[in-house]
Parts: sequence; structure tokens; C-alpha cells
Amino acid sequence: MRSLRAAPVAERKQFYLANRVRDQVAWYGAKAAANMRSGTRWFWVGLGAQGLALILAFTVTAAPDRPDLGLVGGLTTVAAVAVAWTQFSRHDELSKSYALAVQELAFLRSTLEGTSTEEAFSQAVVETESAISREHTMWMARRG
Repeated sequence: MRSLRAAPVAERKQFYLANRVRDQVAWYGAKAAANMRSGTRWFWVGLGAQGLALILAFTVTAAPDRPDLGLVGGLTTVAAVAVAWTQFSRHDELSKSYALAVQELAFLRSTLEGTSTEEAFSQAVVETESAISREHTMWMARRG
């Protein structure tokens, strides 16, 4: 750590970009994509269950001699669980929040890449760490 601190600004900048900023961009990007996939998956599970329940309800209504075996109720329960889980997990909100963090870090990365003086590099690092800290604080607030 001491040898890195004693290194020229350009070397420290490259180290910080490679080992902190790129890592955070990749992490937030992966989380945004994972939450988007989960939200989409639960949306389609709920919609599919609702659609099947509707079709089965029409079938039971059209042919009352056929027992429904409680499938309509079961499918509507699955649909309700899918909607409730989506609301509880906040996949859409998290996906957008993480995607915004990626955009902000990409902007700050370009600012960092343009620095050449010690003061400018230090200020850009403070801004970048502030953005990372802010997102972490928001994540903690959403969980609490």
C-alpha cells in the first residue's frame, strides 16, 4: 500500500480504475441484470398463472359437469404469490437503482481518466467513493 501511495498519479489512477471502479461497475451491472431477470421471471409466472386460471374458470363455467379440482383457486393463489413476491423483492426498483449506479460510475470513470494532477485525482476519488457509499446507504435503507 505504501509503495502504491508513493507511485505517480498516473499509476495510482490506473490501479484505482482497474481494481475499484471497474469492479464496482461490474458488480452493479450484474446486480441490475439479475434483478431485471428476476422481476421479468416473476411477472411472467404471475401472468401465466392468471391466464391459466382464467382459461380454466371459463372451461369450468362452460362445462359444469367437469370438476375443477380446485385448480382455479390454486392458480390464482400462485398468481397472488408471484405478485406479492415481486412487490416484496422490489426487483424493478433495484434493477433501476443499480443501473443508475452503473451510469454514474461510468461518468465518474471518465472524469477519473481525465485527471492528471494530484488534486484532481483526489477529488475524483472522493466523488467516486461518495457515489459508491451513497448507493450502499440507499441499499441499507431499503432493507431496513
